[in-house]
Amino acid sequence: MARGNEEFEMAPRPVEIFDLRVIKITLPEVHVRVHCSKGTYIRALARDLGMKLGVGALASSIKRIKSGEFCLTDAIAFDSLDAENLKPALRIGKDAVGGITTIDLDKENMIHAQHGRTFAVAEPFLGHAFGFYRDEPIALLEGQPNGIIRVARGF
Repeated sequence: MARGNEEFEMAPRPVEIFDLRVIKITLPEVHVRVHCSKGTYIRALARDLGMKLGVGALASSIKRIKSGEFCLTDAIAFDSLDAENLKPALRIGKDAVGGITTIDLDKENMIHAQHGRTFAVAEPFLGHAFGFYRDEPIALLEGQPNGIIRVARGF
């Protein structure tokens, strides 16, 4: 909407800033490192900090250095990719979902999930989990308060 020159207001939502450090000051630029909860809009944080300080601010560049279990330090530069270093770096199956809950589906529930039907599992959960059958990803599942599991996204 902003790109269409339309005004809009983002609804505030709770986020956590665990750590905010000034790394370098080269006026008019200030480089910061932020450790925050998911859902934090860094550009909005820069804007809000500038407003509080009475100077205005924007984020001219953002570099995500960690997301869940994935770290920039573990990344491989595209131009250095080859068969030798690619295979050990790949995360496959449950290792690829980065700390998100996984559940093993039996054959019956795997079929329900593949057809987008709701079903129940032995250990109900709330929120999202990846459903696997024999180590193959089947669907992103959503546990409901009533113990029923629904398919949020099938694979």
